[in-house]
Amino acid sequence: MNLKNSTISLSLLITFGCIISMILFVPVILLGQEIEAKQLYKEAARKFNAGKYQLAESLASESIKLNPTKDTYYLLAKIKEIQGDSCEYCMNLKESFSWMEEDRYQEYQHHCLTIDAFTYNECRIDRPFTFPDPFSRTL
Repeated sequence: MNLKNSTISLSLLITFGCIISMILFVPVILLGQEIEAKQLYKEAARKFNAGKYQLAESLASESIKLNPTKDTYYLLAKIKEIQGDSCEYCMNLKESFSWMEEDRYQEYQHHCLTIDAFTYNECRIDRPFTFPDPFSRTL
């Protein structure tokens, strides 16, 4: 009986130690990711300002994977706008604002929500949709 109690006590001690380790080390890991994400964002912004949009896109995407922020989504939206990818522009723009940020919401509303009174998959339509000719011999 005494051996059983000491085994249970040891198990509880190990479990408690694991919980304490997680409480202490997980915030440190997350803080490291946040710092790395901020550095990636700053570098992406520099590349954007230098006109190196492909590299800026890659850096901003990596930053979002580590720590998504509204500003990084907005930077990625502007990159996609310049690249002509209206769907990705709208999707990233939507992630970049809260309802309290009127200017970003108005940009989203103007470019992504209303096209000839239609909303299509939250993306701007660059050309009108046409149905394929059902009598065409080529498929």
